[in-house]
Amino acid sequence: MIRKESSNYSDLEFDQQDLDNIDNAAQQVDKPDAAIADLLHDAENWEFSDEEADYSKTTRLITRRSRPGYERLRVIEINDGYFDNKYEKRLKCKRTKSDDLLMVILSDDWLECPVKIDDKIHVTGEFDINTSSSQEPISNDRTIRVTAMNNLIILHPDILISVTKVADTAFCSRKALISERIRTVGEQKSKALVYGNVIHEVVQNCLNDDGDFSEKNVKKHLGTTLRIYLADLWESDLDFDASFAECIQKLVRVYNFGDTYFGDMPKVNAEIYDPRSYNDPPTLAINKVCAMEEDIWSPKYGLKGKVDATVQGSLNLKSQGVVNDVIMPLEIKTGKTTVGIEHRAQTMLYSMMIAERYDSTLPSGLLWYTTDNSITRVTPLRNELRSLILKRNTLAYHMTRKEPSQFLRKFNGHDISQDVPDIEDSILPPTIDNTHGCPRCFVVDACMLYKKAIEGPPNERECDIHQLVNEKTGHLNTRQLDFFRAWEELISIEEDDANKYRKHVWTLDGHEREAKGMCFSNMSIRQSTAPDSQVVIAPTTTYKTDFVYVFSKGDLSPLPSTQIVVGDAILISIEPDLVAMGRGFVLSMDQRNITIGLNTPFNRAIFERRSDLDGSPAHGCYRLDKDELGSGMAAVRDSLASLFYTKSNERARKLIVDLETPEYNNEDIMSDNDEKAYNGLNKDQKSAVNRVINTKDYALILGMPGTGKTTTIATAIIELVKRGKSVLLASYTHSAVDTIVRKLEDTSFNILRLGQKSKIHTDVLKFALTADEKVQSIDDLDSLFMNPPVVATTCLGVNHPLFTKRKFDYCIVDEASQITLPVCLGPIRFSEKFILVGDHYQLPPLVRNDYARKNGLDVSLFKRLCDHHPESVVSLAHQYRMAEDIMLLSNQLVYDHKLICGNDAVAKQKLELPNAIKSEKSEDETWLTRVLHPEFSNRVTFLNTDEIPARETIHGDLIENFGEAALVASITEQLINHGVLENQIGVISFYRQQNRQLSTRLKKYNQVELLTADKSQGRDKDCIIVSLCRSNTTGQIGELLNDWRRINVSLTRARSKLIVVGSATTISNSDKLCKFVQLVETKGWSINIPPDALTGCVFPSMSVKSPLTASNTSPSFVNSSSQPAVTKSRSNSPLKSSKRRKTISQSPEKENKKVKKEPRY
Repeated sequence: MIRKESSNYSDLEFDQQDLDNIDNAAQQVDKPDAAIADLLHDAENWEFSDEEADYSKTTRLITRRSRPGYERLRVIEINDGYFDNKYEKRLKCKRTKSDDLLMVILSDDWLECPVKIDDKIHVTGEFDINTSSSQEPISNDRTIRVTAMNNLIILHPDILISVTKVADTAFCSRKALISERIRTVGEQKSKALVYGNVIHEVVQNCLNDDGDFSEKNVKKHLGTTLRIYLADLWESDLDFDASFAECIQKLVRVYNFGDTYFGDMPKVNAEIYDPRSYNDPPTLAINKVCAMEEDIWSPKYGLKGKVDATVQGSLNLKSQGVVNDVIMPLEIKTGKTTVGIEHRAQTMLYSMMIAERYDSTLPSGLLWYTTDNSITRVTPLRNELRSLILKRNTLAYHMTRKEPSQFLRKFNGHDISQDVPDIEDSILPPTIDNTHGCPRCFVVDACMLYKKAIEGPPNERECDIHQLVNEKTGHLNTRQLDFFRAWEELISIEEDDANKYRKHVWTLDGHEREAKGMCFSNMSIRQSTAPDSQVVIAPTTTYKTDFVYVFSKGDLSPLPSTQIVVGDAILISIEPDLVAMGRGFVLSMDQRNITIGLNTPFNRAIFERRSDLDGSPAHGCYRLDKDELGSGMAAVRDSLASLFYTKSNERARKLIVDLETPEYNNEDIMSDNDEKAYNGLNKDQKSAVNRVINTKDYALILGMPGTGKTTTIATAIIELVKRGKSVLLASYTHSAVDTIVRKLEDTSFNILRLGQKSKIHTDVLKFALTADEKVQSIDDLDSLFMNPPVVATTCLGVNHPLFTKRKFDYCIVDEASQITLPVCLGPIRFSEKFILVGDHYQLPPLVRNDYARKNGLDVSLFKRLCDHHPESVVSLAHQYRMAEDIMLLSNQLVYDHKLICGNDAVAKQKLELPNAIKSEKSEDETWLTRVLHPEFSNRVTFLNTDEIPARETIHGDLIENFGEAALVASITEQLINHGVLENQIGVISFYRQQNRQLSTRLKKYNQVELLTADKSQGRDKDCIIVSLCRSNTTGQIGELLNDWRRINVSLTRARSKLIVVGSATTISNSDKLCKFVQLVETKGWSINIPPDALTGCVFPSMSVKSPLTASNTSPSFVNSSSQPAVTKSRSNSPLKSSKRRKTISQSPEKENKKVKKEPRY
């Protein structure tokens, strides 16, 4: 039966004859390694006839060689059946970067590989392939056979699966996959786990000390490590001294490890266990430790993992002689000494990945059990690796296995446009239905929830664990099961979208990624240092880095335009195939150099071993990718799933899912003392605090721009603590948390700030947990964790040990309207009542996937509850930020005139220019005079750029406007020249690349803050300049300028002066911005910039080049009437704005047309 390329998967079903043929064929196929457990059983009696390594005496095992065959293919047709009396599965494939056709033939146990049409595969091994056009028939010399003895096939290779998870599939694939999807927090660690982690770190530290395992050194490291793990000891109710005594007993056997196994050549007593040589065991010498906790990504094999230690050593294989310079993974196991199936499987796969990274053959790995100080040599054989790859492929299949579903449409009660494809539900492997093992499994709660909510209720006659399912999910009603299913599906869709960006790091070459603005390719190291202190990357943020590398282009050319900015996380790779060999942060950038901070140096052993490198890190061809891989969806799923477990808060579930009405006390609880404390609050703020204290369930505070929500939250916390209540303060960002904590720093009660010190504001560090200063014992830690009435952290920071023991009376979540519902559930599950503070008329939660956004992932819990229970909302309407003219914009466009100036001083404030020219208004005044002069200018000014050379330029995924950037820079410089302080000015653009242009032009004004619209919420300045950037003749404004919430945020950041720069004809294609243009024209706040406005302005040459079009890279403005060319054949001729706006105002229905998708940068 042939299955051909199709977008409709419904026609891919087998008929009964096909199934019968497969069953008959399966009985004829020899499958000696169908299960890992069977494969690894009775290891001492294995045969080793398929071991191909031929070690000769005194010869070097690791040799420079060409890399093995490796084809990346897309399956376009599947034909399975009998061919020459043998059952085969034939895959007609295309190379992913050409139309070359190849045939891949699967036989033997590879028939189990669940490959489907359109799947991506990697075929690895030794083969020579001729290329072919798609028009030619496929000949034998373009056919790859994957058999029991030859080659491997990797299914869905872009899904990097943890080696640990692959090893865990020996007993239950479902458990392995659920533990990958859900990272459980709030569960107490066992004593064995804590001790295991401590001992593991101690022996790693001793390995790093050149193998010094003396009693003195072991005890030194044990004491230090136990102090680091004090929180885990506290969590597990363990005593420090008792823990030290127990751990040292487990470490006694390793005292002689260094003397035995470290050295240049193997010692006689340095024997290791090898099932191949039971009667004549090999001996080992570890020459050096190459890396510790080496993080390896292998897109070739679809695997990832952290190797405990990578060592270089020598093996005396007795009859085969001494083999030198072997690079091997050393896996450290601190528990029972039985050589377990999972441990062997881990070591095998790590050996394969180490061989790929170090460009070596595949000798073996080492498995070290510290309890009895024994080392086992694990030699990966063909059968074993094949079985493990098949297990890995099955996991990958289940991670992408999907079936068409209309559930979300049904759940949300509406349909969406037909051009949106069907979204599919991820399906887990089946339960193993083990009545003894399943109830004791650590993922049993999640497993049963998925079984009931996603897969449907089990049939009692067919399911041995139906009672367990009912025990774990019987408390959930149909609405609650549907709710979990819908939100789990939305999370999965968003996660799939994030994975698409992840794979670009290895599926696109450096030039392609650079053209998209996501990396710097062809980079070289110019300088490296090891600083002794922290590096400041922002006025209030430090990043602790141990090693600093300065990169520049190999040809010393200027750095191109990218989305990478200071503070971004970076992946460092060596082209073409050494992926993610380092991770760090951008510390600084200039026109030609980018400085990266890392916590570990580059592993020199890689450079010394690989034939394609010259022995030194300086000679690598580096690529710096923006790291967007930390989606954190496992923690998000846990926050969602925890709402539905048997031990969860039933009342919270009814309020959030079933939308039951919250309850409140109705009394006015303000005493005379309270009134005194509330003296600084207006009536809205007092009402909000009163609602917080009165709630029995939850309260919602709508904090409009500048209305003092931070003050309100701080006052509410003070009043709650005064009444003996405990409060968990949370938000999505560290900065929002710290802003509120800073308001509380003069209070008399204790505050604990959780989180990484490098992410915490310097003024708040005194509230952070710092073991060196505050904690000397577990009792100290218990006091520090349990006594403070206020604990502050981010929503994703609730994985701290504190939350295994502590629940709070209240949880207050700031920026709640910007947080997705599942993320918001994270902190509020640890409280009895919750308070959400936000403004859903400003930025919504950031969601990448269009389908997920349209189906509700960007609907925050705050908005959900506001919409269903508006009576629970207390609005803060008195604002103390904006002058009344600035406030008018958002009042008329968004808030229906609900905003009120807090007092006359706020309403009438005006930007002061100390150095302004005191001149009379005249007929020949310039446009700049009208913008700046205190007598002639307005608090709001719109500068229409239609008549000047200020068209947008698009290259790759980047959008910028050179002319507009020059104009904004000119205005900024004039403001500063006229006495406005740099830190009083903020510049906002909707596009990161436009901010990059502005940053280049305003480099000497380092206190002028440059922000994207998304980063500007919560900030304010005396003067704000907004660069709208879009200017074209087709009326395209894209998604960002069509988002009225982003517009609202940008227009409400200024206190006394707002300057908006943009093309009236272009932005009038947005409903809100068209109304904005009409409003500013009616008020006389609009200025048409004359054609010669930029003449005579002198700015530095651009520091960046377009990756695509050289003609777009060099405007240094100016003395030219021309403008940068607009790509995509856009005309540069400006339109008459009045005519254009008249047309649009007569045809508002055009606003409903589908918006052209654009880069969201």
